[in-house]
Amino acid sequence: MEEQKQLAKELLQETGASVLYMNPKGEFFTVKNLAENSLEKGEKLQEFKPETTEHSETKEMTVSELEAHIEPLTEVSDVEALLEYEQNHENRKTAISLLEDKIAELKDEE
Repeated sequence: MEEQKQLAKELLQETGASVLYMNPKGEFFTVKNLAENSLEKGEKLQEFKPETTEHSETKEMTVSELEAHIEPLTEVSDVEALLEYEQNHENRKTAISLLEDKIAELKDEE
């Protein structure tokens, strides 16, 4: 499953699509109707969206609020997505430093 998430992430970045749908066979679609037509009875689609969309709420956060937001995070990839968003949108030096420190902390724990 992790491999499929990574592939979906790459496809979203390459295509600029706002959403991808994957059927149980591992086939990806950008149009929901086409994806639904590929399903057998009882099968369901999995939906993937770009991480920057999921993390765009950080735009409204102060650096202190961002610090509290990332405190419970345990996955390096989650913090890296926040860092990428920050670098490409807000580009606040203190927020970038905070996120880089969190990534280093999580990598040290591995």
